[in-house]
Amino acid sequence: METRHLIWTGVGEATFPFFEFSDFDKVTLVDARACALESLKLKLNKNENIEYIQSVVAVTEGEEKFFSVKPELQSQLGDITKLKELYPNLTVVEETKVFTTTLANLLSETSAESEKLTIVLDLPYLDESLIKQVLRHNSPLNITSVYVLDGNKELLEN
Repeated sequence: METRHLIWTGVGEATFPFFEFSDFDKVTLVDARACALESLKLKLNKNENIEYIQSVVAVTEGEEKFFSVKPELQSQLGDITKLKELYPNLTVVEETKVFTTTLANLLSETSAESEKLTIVLDLPYLDESLIKQVLRHNSPLNITSVYVLDGNKELLEN
């Protein structure tokens, strides 16, 4: 019997898309911010099939700048110029160097070939190369669904 596994990167407050975590045999919630994961642990404390991972997923592995901002949900890697345009009152709370992992590495570490994977990419810095990484990594893993949140039209068309 195959295991249904949800892997949600950039989970934040886990508000959209709404999933019934009980529909999955295994749930992996990934976020760069420890405070987001702690909040989710309190909110979801009855679900024993959930694994919480503090990690920053990026196209390449290595050190990158991570911007902790207010509002917290908009904290992200890389250039925040567009973010400042969207949120004129955005405040940078802290700029830190973080070690990133690739999506391929995350999938390899958290899932098995026998699992049916549903992947949610909720990363404000998302670009086409990260989606291509998911599609290339489909073998030998069984990725059945990929949800891209906050993606722009050009990104999704390519």
